[in-house]
Amino acid sequence: MRVYPKTIYTDIVGMPDPMLLGITVHYYNHSDVNLYMKMFIDGPSPWSSNAVELGLLNSGSNTYINLDNFTSRTKPASATTEALTLTLRGYSDAGYSILLYEFTRSLTVVFIKSDDGSWTTDFLNNFDGGTVEGWDIQTVLDGGLSPTRAIATDYLLSTPYSLKGDGYSNWNGNPQTTWGQQLKILNDANELVHLGLGALIQGAATGIPRNKWMRIVVPLPVNTTFTLKIFVGGAWTNANYTKTMSFQLFKNFTTPNKTTVYAIINIRINYGGIHFTPPEAAQGSIYIWLDDFKIISK
Repeated sequence: MRVYPKTIYTDIVGMPDPMLLGITVHYYNHSDVNLYMKMFIDGPSPWSSNAVELGLLNSGSNTYINLDNFTSRTKPASATTEALTLTLRGYSDAGYSILLYEFTRSLTVVFIKSDDGSWTTDFLNNFDGGTVEGWDIQTVLDGGLSPTRAIATDYLLSTPYSLKGDGYSNWNGNPQTTWGQQLKILNDANELVHLGLGALIQGAATGIPRNKWMRIVVPLPVNTTFTLKIFVGGAWTNANYTKTMSFQLFKNFTTPNKTTVYAIINIRINYGGIHFTPPEAAQGSIYIWLDDFKIISK
């Protein structure tokens, strides 16, 4: 089992109570028999415990799954760091009663409070001035994709505007039957956060959370100039081929020479689905919204 990342950061300012935690898990079956997998999470009070049945994983196989809202705790009043325990168990039966294997890993959750007076806001992009504030957009996969970015009013964290990226693609082929999704945050080529699938392949059940605002907090290198990238992609698959489409919002930043620097990224993802035009043409869209982006330091 691999967990990305081993440490999760979040900012409690403006978050609901209780606070929800979701993770993407990459897990393996190294046994010589097929196993029914089940994931458990436990932590100190007031964290809730939970278990999710992951189903059958064949011998020698591996897969990704996003466990959205896997666990929760009451919202802390101040900054704190806590350790959770993830346990993956493999059973020989569909009733999850005959345990064969168990693997445990610690997961650290770091809560920060960006308005406690110890942090400086170095960059704030709330798009309230009606401009894209230096953010650009580009295709990553699929030369037929022509993504655009613009100020939007349909989904907001703060009025009157957010930034919306729209990826749209046309292609010819048979109607697709399954689809998968992926979200990544990158510092240049360094992958900081990975949600959803391991690759843009079929598997809708393991995709990223959609139609909800997500807050992702990532540590950044200090006193460094780099490109921050917010990558989103999807893949539609049938028996004959896989069609991929992905793009990324990006912007260059120079961080201050401080001890600690974080980016606070509030994003919302949606997929426009596949629209078929006879005889065998199809179009698909991916949307991403960004609002109240911050880089803070101390």
